[in-house]
Amino acid sequence: MQLQYYRRIQNIRVKDMAKALNIGYNTIWRIEEKSDENYNLNHKSVEIINKIIDYLNIRNKVDFSKYEYIDFILNKQVSILIELRKLYKRKELANILDVTPLTITRWIDGKIVISKENYFKIKKMLEIK
Repeated sequence: MQLQYYRRIQNIRVKDMAKALNIGYNTIWRIEEKSDENYNLNHKSVEIINKIIDYLNIRNKVDFSKYEYIDFILNKQVSILIELRKLYKRKELANILDVTPLTITRWIDGKIVISKENYFKIKKMLEIK
């Protein structure tokens, strides 16, 4: 057995947390190991990260100041896109970001994660606003 199987987070065994969240414990380690700054998270990873944060009850304790993109996709993606939709029609916003209107809908529904490239486009749009 791997040692990481018994590793603890906030005195909770990862094995027990994974079982409670109905995910494999190796999934937690794969997400944790992807700490490269250029790593783009996918929808499933974001879903799991949010489950872990909520399970550990640490959402208000996590410091995202060094990780704007991660903060955006975990906490702000939907609300900021809803605000942008008040300023632009879906098709117009899609054209500005060079995506399809369906992509805009899927971002707002939280079905897909915005890439870093599009995050920076949105960030620039918000600075101009």
